[in-house]
Amino acid sequence: ALDQRAQEVRVNAVVVGDQKNGWHGLALIGDLVINVVMKSSVEPWRGKNYKPGGLLVLGESAYNKENPANPVDPGTCIRDVICGLRPEGKAKRWHLHFKRIFLTVRGPEAERDWQAETAKAFFDGIAYANYVIESVGGDAKSRPIPGQWQDAGEPFRALLNKLKPGRVLVLGFGAWGSILKNFRVPPGEEEMFQLPVDNAPSALVCVIPHPSSRNRIKFNAARTHEHFCHKFPQADA
Repeated sequence: ALDQRAQEVRVNAVVVGDQKNGWHGLALIGDLVINVVMKSSVEPWRGKNYKPGGLLVLGESAYNKENPANPVDPGTCIRDVICGLRPEGKAKRWHLHFKRIFLTVRGPEAERDWQAETAKAFFDGIAYANYVIESVGGDAKSRPIPGQWQDAGEPFRALLNKLKPGRVLVLGFGAWGSILKNFRVPPGEEEMFQLPVDNAPSALVCVIPHPSSRNRIKFNAARTHEHFCHKFPQADA
C-alpha cells in the first residue's frame, strides 16, 4: 500500500518536497517511480517511574533540521539533552522547551533546582509525546499541514489507551483546536474536558500556551504554573 509508513517501504527513497506541501519521497521499484508520503514517527517518552493515571505532556509536533522527513525523538531530547543539561548549540531550544515544562508543573521557585538529577527525576515520572507524530519540516517555523492535524486523532486515541494517563497537559492551541475537532468536543467544554480511555478512568485534558511560543506573550513561569494548578488541583507530577 502506498500509504504505509516510510520505514516500512523497503525501497530506496530520496526525500523531496517542502513543508507546505508535505515531505515525501520518490520510491524506485524496478522501473516504476512512485510518490510515497513520508510518515516516519517516533515512540513517546515514558519515564521509568510513570504509572497509569499519571501526567502526559502533549507537545504539538516535531521538526528535524538535519533530516526533515524524520521527527526528532523526544526520548533523545529528554535523556541526552535535558537530563544532561547541555544547552549549547542546537540543543539550546530543546533545553528551554523542557525546562519550561518543568517550571510549569513545579513552579518558578523550582528553577534553583533545575539540574541534571532533578530534571531526570521529574521526567522519569511523566510521559511526553507529540500530537502530530510525523515530522513537520526542517525548522522551528514549520507547522503541521491540514492533513497532519486531521490524521493525528487516531494515533492520539491509541496513545491514550496505551499510556492510560489521568491528566493530559496540551501545549499550545494548535494541537488543542485539532483535538476539539477530531474528538468532537461539545460547545461549552472547550477549556477542559475528559476523554475516554480503554479499561481505565477517563483522562482529564486541558491546555496552556505553548512554552516555546514565539508570539508577543513572553513565557511566565508563575502564570503558567498557576494555570496548571487551577486546571489540575492538587496535581503532582
